[in-house]
Amino acid sequence: MICSWGTTFSDEAGRVIRSRLRITRLDCNRSRLRLARPVHRLTAAPVAASREAALRHAAEWQAGSGFVASGFVASGLAATRGGRLSTTGERRRRSDARTNQERLVAAAARAFTRDGTGATLKAIAQDAGVGIGTLYRHFPTRQALVEAVYRSETQRLCDAVPELLRQLPPVEALRAWAAQFLEYMATKDGMADVLHGVLSADEGLQTDTRTKIDAALGMLVDAGKRTGDLRGDLDIEEVALALGGFVLIVERRSSPQEIGLRLVDLLLQGLTRH
Repeated sequence: MICSWGTTFSDEAGRVIRSRLRITRLDCNRSRLRLARPVHRLTAAPVAASREAALRHAAEWQAGSGFVASGFVASGLAATRGGRLSTTGERRRRSDARTNQERLVAAAARAFTRDGTGATLKAIAQDAGVGIGTLYRHFPTRQALVEAVYRSETQRLCDAVPELLRQLPPVEALRAWAAQFLEYMATKDGMADVLHGVLSADEGLQTDTRTKIDAALGMLVDAGKRTGDLRGDLDIEEVALALGGFVLIVERRSSPQEIGLRLVDLLLQGLTRH
């Protein structure tokens, strides 16, 4: 079903919209839903003791919906309040949207790591606890979702360094970070078919990623040098190449993470001072 403002819905979503909203004019020809004017009331909004409570319930219903265009419902709510949305309701809607987006990105990362190119958007939405319509509202294409996961996982990997250094000695922190790096690369490999196109379209993204990862690794190596735990002649680029080589070695093995950590331990034996 395609709405006149350009948003595409599934047939199931269309049935729910038709059942829950008071529609002024419906044209079912070729599954096209057209609205003569903004709907000013939700028929499914819970009965409340006051107008304020009714508005709050309506806003909450909108935020939880996986497929209602926010501008369409918002226009109806605004009309009931003299043209302005409730500030509290708007904050809640935005907070819910951010939460859903974060849950979708996290679920997608797990799916790509586990299932690789076989990961389906429907399964990702189910794992995130949202409807498929919510996924498409945040990420209209698979490419958009892959890019979001790539950026998020890169940032998470780099942001882990300061906390690791606070909790662990430098060499142990480097080992823990290397384990996360192996997981990061597994996720990246799981979405490689689409990611290649994303990176080709934005060359700066790949360069920025490499710069961030090199900086994170540099913090770990420099910390080890300062304490005397790591050799003073270590080159960051060589350590990065070694970790990248491990990924290529283990990617087709039955237990890549376990084998990769053993290789990391061997590398650390050569990097530490004895």
